[in-house]
Amino acid sequence: MKRILLLILSSFATICAYAQFSTPSTGMTVTTDKVGIGTTTPGAKLEIAGTGPSIFLDNAQLAANRNPLTGAVVDGTKGSTAIVMSASSNGGNFQFYTSPAIGGSVYERMRITEAGNIGIGMINPTAKLSIQGTGTVSNTGAPAIADLFGTFDRTRLTIGNSTTTPGGTRSSAILFYGMNANGNAYKSNWEIGNDIGAHGINDFYIFSVDLNNAPFYISATGNVGIGTAVPGGYKLAVAGTIHTQAVNVDMAGWGDYVFAPKYKLASLKQVENYINQNHRLSDMPSEGEVIKNGIDVGKIAEIQTKKIEELTLYLIALKKENDALKKEQAEINKKLNRHHLN
Repeated sequence: MKRILLLILSSFATICAYAQFSTPSTGMTVTTDKVGIGTTTPGAKLEIAGTGPSIFLDNAQLAANRNPLTGAVVDGTKGSTAIVMSASSNGGNFQFYTSPAIGGSVYERMRITEAGNIGIGMINPTAKLSIQGTGTVSNTGAPAIADLFGTFDRTRLTIGNSTTTPGGTRSSAILFYGMNANGNAYKSNWEIGNDIGAHGINDFYIFSVDLNNAPFYISATGNVGIGTAVPGGYKLAVAGTIHTQAVNVDMAGWGDYVFAPKYKLASLKQVENYINQNHRLSDMPSEGEVIKNGIDVGKIAEIQTKKIEELTLYLIALKKENDALKKEQAEINKKLNRHHLN
């Protein structure tokens, strides 16, 4: 008898293992390889159907605090986390909600829209990733959006696009929006990015919409422009005045060779002739050259030093001539005095 009973139970268990288990009253169906909740014909390993939130994850208790779609309180003493997937009231969105540990409302924290846009801190993302932080006065010491931490010595945030064709458009940028009196973003005041001309150039710029230019620019060759996006062949080009306490210029030489014994000093007559012909001192650039090309500060300082040292030599020579004339005049005066006495 026992053997017959065991055989019947074994056969029943085998039949149950390969049959569909369905509870129409609760809308749950379990087949041999699929589970359906809210549907009797699950099309995936797990399918949850219905118009309300798909998943509630509470704080290890029996019920969630609030229904995030209706706002109805389920249990005012419990917090919850809710995941809403493809509910009919919100289209094909994938939404994540949380609430305080005890009581309070349920707030949406992140959403993936049916268009594939992800919003963190906002429910209407218009880009592939939109993040909105708090930035309130009470937490000005903390970042409004995110901290980036790396495991090793550096952390990277990479921004780019999918254009790989050489010479194609490869512009990428970070935009900083200003706010109007109502606290709404109204325009991009500042922009940081690369390829300001969108011509496939590996440059870097900081752009001001108000000024309608790039106050700071680094070309693909490493030349820097401040107030200009055209530094040309200069390592640093500044369109405007510079205020500083000191300028140190590396020099390859200096004008002290003028004092060398073998240096041949031009005569003042030669200097006069050059000035009459060229209307400037020798070695000095002309007015036209200065207006066209500017001046090399280090080079012009060297030339001026050379001219000052030459002028010093001329003064020394004139002093010697003057002393010699005085001495000669003194001898003449002595002779004249002796002649008068005789």
